Amino acid sequence: MNTGLNDTVHSGKSIITTFGVNSNQLINDFLVNATVGIDGHGTEAGINSMLQLLDDNEASSSTTKFFRPDSLRVIIFVSDEEDVSVVYPTNGTQVNPRHYLTSGSPCQKTVDGYTYTISQCINPSLTYPAVGSGIPVSAVKSRLDQFFRNLDRNPSGDPNYFITTITALTKASVQQSGDQGTRYLQLGQAVGNGSLALEINSTDYSPLLDSIGQVVVQKKGVFVLNREATGEEDMIVKVRHANGSEDVIPSSDYTVSGKTLTITNQDLVLSFTSTDLIVVSYQPRSIN
Repeated sequence: MNTGLNDTVHSGKSIITTFGVNSNQLINDFLVNATVGIDGHGTEAGINSMLQLLDDNEASSSTTKFFRPDSLRVIIFVSDEEDVSVVYPTNGTQVNPRHYLTSGSPCQKTVDGYTYTISQCINPSLTYPAVGSGIPVSAVKSRLDQFFRNLDRNPSGDPNYFITTITALTKASVQQSGDQGTRYLQLGQAVGNGSLALEINSTDYSPLLDSIGQVVVQKKGVFVLNREATGEEDMIVKVRHANGSEDVIPSSDYTVSGKTLTITNQDLVLSFTSTDLIVVSYQPRSIN
């Protein structure tokens, strides 16, 4: 949604690449895409935007696909407003998104003991999946789960993603920013898998970004074995590099619980490259 500072200027690049681009062009594209202001639409539909990205940018014919198979995915919402994503007509009818919303008592919210009313919200009298009805968080999670499982060619496996929501979390913060992106928080709670809720009114975002990075590093160090191992004493874990060389990982740098091997040395995990392989030799607890 463009703002008063960015109503007419667009980079035309939903994904900014660093390949074959000089630094000045890269900086300019980023500045255009990141332009912010206070004169936006006034209704926020971040969940709709995310689902539209899956439909358009991630379609099989797309040349700008962002998500990679078998990778760890992080979806980050930064918002000081409630999400009002609803079901839109599929027959080409053009409508103002506010047409489906309501106001008054249904829009009353309570956050951290503080009760207030937002100007517009999803109309609770419309039942999903009717046109204009709110998209339930459970339906959003199901859609994401299915998309990532299909991407990984593993229909029943771990969809391997988590949600980070940066929004107002306390009464004082809501009073300062005006609202909380509650539905984004609910989506993160439904997804779990290390999802985070972080404070939008933090004076320093470095700890927030670091906490996201910590979750990413932790998850990149987790590997699932085909069978449960007898224990670490019967196990040899190596990193095999693209040139064929191997480095043995000390047992002090990993733990084993059931079928899950976790490399606990975060510096080691950060040193992995995309061509490295983790090779595990172990004694299975059983043949079943």
